[in-house]
Amino acid sequence: MTPLLMKELAVTRQATLDAQHRARSIIAQLTELDELLSKTTTSYAFHRIQSVERNALRLGVFELLHDPSIPPKVAIAEAMRITRKFSTPSAALFVNAILDQVFRFTQGDGLDEKVVTESLTILKHT
Repeated sequence: MTPLLMKELAVTRQATLDAQHRARSIIAQLTELDELLSKTTTSYAFHRIQSVERNALRLGVFELLHDPSIPPKVAIAEAMRITRKFSTPSAALFVNAILDQVFRFTQGDGLDEKVVTESLTILKHT
């Protein structure tokens, strides 16, 4: 599989192996990540979120919680970039709002349901 990924994506073997390791790590933490995201997206069932956005959220939360080498702003910006590339700009705003809420929650702040609800309104109207 690695040679195919390297050829199709024009990346190095090490980058491919790093991505595969990251994917395995996320899958190993999937229950924890999904539970936290479900708590954050209370006004919208997590399983109803489109797969691109759902997986960008999982990546962002994983990086926020389990990769101290990535600053929180970078983790959120990267999840937004991926979402914008593979979905829509409004979906990227939704991902930003959710990840910002998760970050604030992990810092001890309460969830701001209004922010999540507003981002869902934007997402539904696109």
